[in-house]
Amino acid sequence: MLGASLLFIGVGSLFELYGARKVLTVCIVAMGMGLVLLTRVARLWQVYAAFALMSVGWATMSGAAINIIVAPWFERRRGLAVSWALNGASAGGVIIAPVLSFLTTRYGFGLAVGGWLDRCSPS
Repeated sequence: MLGASLLFIGVGSLFELYGARKVLTVCIVAMGMGLVLLTRVARLWQVYAAFALMSVGWATMSGAAINIIVAPWFERRRGLAVSWALNGASAGGVIIAPVLSFLTTRYGFGLAVGGWLDRCSPS
């Protein structure tokens, strides 16, 4: 959380300087890598490293980032468009959190979050 909070300060500048596509690509990869790393944790420092990567992704996919991405597409009804985007992000959390909780309880954290990657990789 602290890492993401510090990154919030520069999110707008990053989007302005590099554009939404580049910033989001890097940050989605960082978030994904952090999630995969969480499934492979063997030492405490690895948890911190995974959360540090995830904080980069989380900071750039926050409400401020959603506003930065969606608002320029609309002149009329901008407020409606941004509210739909923010509600969609919230609905994702409302749906994903219980599903992840169920999968973690049933199959364990490693399989629920990223263990399926082992099944996808060539033998």
